[in-house]
Amino acid sequence: MVKHNMRIHELIGLLQIFVGAIWLGFGLVSAMIIANKILIPGAQIYQLMDIIAIILFFGPGAVLIMLGIIEVREVLPGKNR
Repeated sequence: MVKHNMRIHELIGLLQIFVGAIWLGFGLVSAMIIANKILIPGAQIYQLMDIIAIILFFGPGAVLIMLGIIEVREVLPGKNR
């Protein structure tokens, strides 16, 4: 097995950043789709459901990214830390 200098919580932090960025990307895409609904003739615009969908994507995505940054902040380069 290859030795590495990262602890398990630092790997979890990297995973949190990755998942948070994906979640934030879904929020951005859904916001763009909702913003462009006005251009589609005959499209139903459910404002409350759209706002809730945006909040459910942006909120947890940002929280996961910040928690991941806090976990990874302790990583120092090199083998002898």
